Amino acid sequence: MDIKLGLSHEGKLLDFLQQLALGENGLFNIEQCILTPKFDHTGIKPWDANVLADCRLNWYTLQETNPETEIVL
Repeated sequence: MDIKLGLSHEGKLLDFLQQLALGENGLFNIEQCILTPKFDHTGIKPWDANVLADCRLNWYTLQETNPETEIVL
């Protein structure tokens, strides 16, 4: 899964990944994350994206099966 985020600072990426990990939708590992600063001559703006994150995650999920309908060969 590719994710692109605009972040106020790098710590927000860690917050995002922690919230993602707390969800019970599967497991993931981070294959790659590239952080690029985004600011101009006016300086850092706490209310705007100052860092761009371009990440690739490997996402793993398992589908539950109903033991009553499972076919075993």
